[in-house]
Amino acid sequence: MTRKIEKTIKQELGERIEELLLLSGKRQTDLASFLGIDPRNISRIVNGKAFPDVNSLKPIARFLRVRVKDLFDPDPDRIMPPRLPKAPRKSHLFVRKPKKSTSVAESANSV
Repeated sequence: MTRKIEKTIKQELGERIEELLLLSGKRQTDLASFLGIDPRNISRIVNGKAFPDVNSLKPIARFLRVRVKDLFDPDPDRIMPPRLPKAPRKSHLFVRKPKKSTSVAESANSV
């Protein structure tokens, strides 16, 4: 007698979150920071060892740019959303305009 091994909802949800993180180019630590929780909790969710709090499902979906129901999509033939472009990062470096260069002849004329 063969025994069919079925994945639990926790495992499927974890795999789906991991899949969406990879597609979006984001990391588990980014999600943890967004939710304000310890990154180890995200790791436990992705590994199928824990289920996220019900109230955090909507923020997780928002972070991954999907609907909540897409987190639980059981269809193995589902069409994955296209890879989303990364949001531009804000840089604290400002580009300064180059100073006008004055030639020796121009500086002599201004004297």
